[in-house]
Amino acid sequence: MAIEADVTAAETNGGGPGGRASAATAVPLGTRHQLFPDQPLPAFNADGALAYRAVSPRDAPTEFFALVCDSGLPARFDVALQLVETDPTGLVELVNAGPVDWPPARGRRLAVVYARPAGARVVKNLVTPREPMPEDVLVATLLRPAVSALRNLATRGIGHGSVRPDNMFFADLAGAQIRLGDCVTAPSGYGQPAMFETIERAQAAPTARGGGAWSDDLFALGVSTLWLALGQNPVPEFDEATLLAQRLDRGSYATYVANARLQTGLHEILRALLADDPRQRPSPKEMELWLTSRRIAVRQIPTPKRAARPLEFDGDAYAVPRHLAHAIAASPGLAAPLIASGDLERWMRRSVMDDERADVVHAAYGSNAGPGGLAVTSPDRLVARTLAAIDPAGPIRFKGLAFLPSGLGMDMQAAMAAGRDARAHVEALSGGLPSFWVGAQPGPRPELKGLVQILDQMRLIAERGVAGYGAERVMYELCPQAPCLSPILGGGFVATPQELLVLLDEIGQRAGRPNEPMDSHVAGFLMARHKKIDDRYFLALGPGGTPAKRALAILAVLADTQRQFGPEALRGLCRWMMPAMRPAVERYRSADIRRRLSEELTRVAETGDLTKMLTAVDDPKSLRDDGKAFDGARARYVQAAEEIETLQRSVANPLAVARTDGRQVTAVISSVVAAMVVFAIVARAVGP
Repeated sequence: MAIEADVTAAETNGGGPGGRASAATAVPLGTRHQLFPDQPLPAFNADGALAYRAVSPRDAPTEFFALVCDSGLPARFDVALQLVETDPTGLVELVNAGPVDWPPARGRRLAVVYARPAGARVVKNLVTPREPMPEDVLVATLLRPAVSALRNLATRGIGHGSVRPDNMFFADLAGAQIRLGDCVTAPSGYGQPAMFETIERAQAAPTARGGGAWSDDLFALGVSTLWLALGQNPVPEFDEATLLAQRLDRGSYATYVANARLQTGLHEILRALLADDPRQRPSPKEMELWLTSRRIAVRQIPTPKRAARPLEFDGDAYAVPRHLAHAIAASPGLAAPLIASGDLERWMRRSVMDDERADVVHAAYGSNAGPGGLAVTSPDRLVARTLAAIDPAGPIRFKGLAFLPSGLGMDMQAAMAAGRDARAHVEALSGGLPSFWVGAQPGPRPELKGLVQILDQMRLIAERGVAGYGAERVMYELCPQAPCLSPILGGGFVATPQELLVLLDEIGQRAGRPNEPMDSHVAGFLMARHKKIDDRYFLALGPGGTPAKRALAILAVLADTQRQFGPEALRGLCRWMMPAMRPAVERYRSADIRRRLSEELTRVAETGDLTKMLTAVDDPKSLRDDGKAFDGARARYVQAAEEIETLQRSVANPLAVARTDGRQVTAVISSVVAAMVVFAIVARAVGP
């Protein structure tokens, strides 16, 4: 089946005269590729990223395109690094990934480079119909390579998360094979229309769907297969909200395929792929068997369990608990009385006849209720727990959030990148909502055991009110691919401690830099990425510390990081720290020592060695010696002052002085002279 590429001549040639790249505009990505910000390739734009021409002198004549990520969206950088080493069968091949200094953004951005497919997108958009694909063509061009690609990803624990017709490309101009497009420039499922997502992922926020899994990708592949078999949206009559409501009430397979005219061979595989219970979707072996024999175990897809008597809520009647949960999530303020009164629990027992779920509903409020039903737990927390009880597969819904537990970190990252706080996420952790969600799941879920342990650790970290902990630390722990989001960095992309120090060094050489190179994001990032760092350094960064202790703590953190990760010289960062060292220098009482330290710090700063700066200004022995010298001088000063006072009283009585033995007078005069000498010494030591 021949196809036409939707790439213009200008895009094919790179937009320059004769298609030649301008070396003056090239931006290097490592040593292998060069990117051209003045040569966009909009035909290859992806979720959260714009496409540009890329070249590799050593890989000519292969053509490439680069996707430069939007700094406001969390990218899957860890997945990108894995895909560079992954078998590219069935995928547009990812060949390079890393940060670049991107002139249009005036900062660093994450970029990924792909080998350009010869063909165009399978569809330009999901609105315009195309010619339907016969079953045999779908199997050969889409299902075989896609299943191979998704299986390879699954063996690495990676979900694609962006399987849909407008993110697929023909590998060649003949259209003999389809390849899945980008899946790393935005959170998994971020750009995915809800119709291609499982019900639970469709209910979650686009940035909170988690990493996805084989079964999630199979569902999206099933919807994509149906779309291409029909040549259009299978349910064009529904908007997104109505479609989700129909799926909750009738089930996805029944909703999508009810009016579809399909070839007989596709019905059984779509019945399996579009099952709402992930346990009923095919395993990799079952998919391979179907591809070779077109046989698959017959599945009796159950319809959603319905109540004998609908329950009224907010003016509508609901017979399916999962549908009711979705409605409650939209109007949580109306639900607390329904829950606390016990009406919901009774409905689950008597009308739905599901005692197991009713017991979980009771646990959601019964174990936390005080007098009147709502005295102990907050209404928001009560509703969130109850939703997990009646719709355990759904996301955690709390104070406007809707996240799957595996998507909590990515959702926090997206919120922080957009300048929003993550207090509701922390409240959800502190309230034990992820743990309750896991406990509410039906049947054994051994794969969730590790998640529970991680989230329990995150709860402790979130609740500790010390620098290097809190919401920022939680986010960086849950998102090992997240760059540091500190405002100090001005939007620059740094993914490692060394990159952080290098960028701080550059900022340290600029005018108008912040007062200090430390905030809650820098602290949380370093605690999460530098596992050997001593967290006692961060104790002095709290509000109760003195300026000297804070400055020394910042210097200690940065020095430890430089020793562990490099680079060897950070002159700009050392100069940045110099004004902050003033309170630390002023701890010394000797004016001579203060002058000597200031000169030493100035000299050491030019070496770029933060450890030498710390050693110079925070030498315990020098501090002890300075303290002893000051204490001794102060004692002598006090003694001299007392003797001066005695002399003054004596001089005030001339007759007594006349009767004093000459030797006593001489002794007093000697004491006065000594006192004056001591006073001069102390004054010189203390300085102006």
